[in-house]
Amino acid sequence: MIQAIKELGDTILKRENKTPLSTLIDNPNTEKVIAIVFEKRGESFNFLEVKLEEFDEVKKERYLYKRAGGSGTNITPTWNFTKIQQTIRRINIWLNGIGSASLNLREEEQSFLLSLKAAFEENKEEIYKKLKEYQEEKSKIITVKVQDEDVEKYIGDYEIFKNLLLQRVSEKDSKDSSKNALCSLCGETKDYVFAPDTFKFYTDDKPGFISGGFKLEEAWKNYPVCGNCKLSLEEGKKFLKYPRGGFSFHGLRYYLIPKFMMGSDEVKERVLRLIEDITREEQKLRERDKREIERREDRMVSILGKEGDYLTFNFLFLRKENDAERILLLIEDILPSRIRTIFEKKDEVDKIFGEKFDFHFGRVRRFFKKSDEGKRHNDLDKYFLEIVDKTFKGGRLNYRFMLQVMMNRIRRDFVNSETKDIFFFDLRDAMLDTIFFEKLGLIKFEEVKMATETFSSFFEKYGRSFSKPEARGIFLLGSLTELLLRKQYGDREAKPFLKQLQGLKLSEKEIKGLLPKVQNKLEEYKSFDKGKREIAEAVSYYLLEAGNNWKLSNDEINFFFACGMNLVNEIANKVYKGGDNNEQ
Repeated sequence: MIQAIKELGDTILKRENKTPLSTLIDNPNTEKVIAIVFEKRGESFNFLEVKLEEFDEVKKERYLYKRAGGSGTNITPTWNFTKIQQTIRRINIWLNGIGSASLNLREEEQSFLLSLKAAFEENKEEIYKKLKEYQEEKSKIITVKVQDEDVEKYIGDYEIFKNLLLQRVSEKDSKDSSKNALCSLCGETKDYVFAPDTFKFYTDDKPGFISGGFKLEEAWKNYPVCGNCKLSLEEGKKFLKYPRGGFSFHGLRYYLIPKFMMGSDEVKERVLRLIEDITREEQKLRERDKREIERREDRMVSILGKEGDYLTFNFLFLRKENDAERILLLIEDILPSRIRTIFEKKDEVDKIFGEKFDFHFGRVRRFFKKSDEGKRHNDLDKYFLEIVDKTFKGGRLNYRFMLQVMMNRIRRDFVNSETKDIFFFDLRDAMLDTIFFEKLGLIKFEEVKMATETFSSFFEKYGRSFSKPEARGIFLLGSLTELLLRKQYGDREAKPFLKQLQGLKLSEKEIKGLLPKVQNKLEEYKSFDKGKREIAEAVSYYLLEAGNNWKLSNDEINFFFACGMNLVNEIANKVYKGGDNNEQ
């Protein structure tokens, strides 16, 4: 994965002819710039004003913004403006660092910085008073400008600040380094290699994370990288994080990392441009268009899947925890052909249920987010990511466990008046998920040969999900029961028969005992017409064919029953064939 990010950075550095400095600086992602303006007169500085400017993307290298790690202050005199006291503290820390013996500066450079510091100190109260006037401005940074012989210069226009930035970065890297050693990325022996801090999921703050006998001074051996490769890593990471820190996958952040095995520069450029185009479009969308953003990202992955197998993709899921990052899941070396297969199966499912109910992982996430809506944090992320991993890499899903999680939510909807309205939506999502994973080969249903009858074509439409006679019989019984409930509600505006369903916790024995109860009630309502008799006959046929001791869990039994309730309209259309029956 790291190698792929480095090669991505190589491609971008070559394409844009970037300098080491342009790679090291950060994009402040701001809207406003507050400039503290000084006038340079000979060897001294005079304070002029504090003024507000619009942020200009073209001036990024002139702002020379570089974030500091942790709670430290920035390396250059360009800072984030957060709370006024916190901002003043950062400025003071930076000013106190001027004149430090650790700075490797020439005499004239040292004099330049000390003169600037003196002007700051002399006018500190007035500067801070002016800054307070802008504290209500949103999304802003503070920087220093100099009126130098009638020319307005930013700090990035002075070599001293550029050199200072490069020096500080080099000093930081050299703390954990070795001379004349092999770089783990380019494979060449370099004057210096070190363990870079590019990624926050790499750490050497605990002995157990360090090779070489747990010695901190030998931590570089874990991850030795030369200076050039570090620049490539930095550039690759910037591309991956643009514009929102990666992509969103139903509440989880991930990086999409292309890895080219072969192909020309034109091929690489096409893939990178595609990713860039999608991310640029996202910047124009508001929060209310969150679903549209996810559609664009899904479409991007679908288009990338149409590429040839000359590249692979890595999906890196991360969670930010304070100033660190934790890897939740890494899916490596996914071929475009696998992505094509996934979207082909998605298209097959979409044709079954129609465009209104297209399959996407949001339907899976609906169940695998929180085990209880009252929980503060998501406690099912691990299981959701396992499903995503299997989808891309293949394997087998534990279908009984999945169904248990899904039925927990479906049952809650069924018995809870506050969520009863979404019962059918959740059930439809569970059906979509089941059929998609079955088509992808991640779950399998045992097939049993059955004699052809009225509803065979209907069940074949849904693949192998209804490959057992007991599954078909339970499903049709669910449809027949729903027709009874609708009849009761139409006559009495109540559904007293619901209590017979026991909150969707029916056993095999109770399912078999339910059929005569439904038939009897339909007779009482004088509603056991030809269509319902046809359904009841099919239920009897399938349940007799299934015999005893079904190999279905309680969750599966009730899932198939609830599916029948959900798709009752399709069954009614089949038995009444477009007639004017009231129940239809």
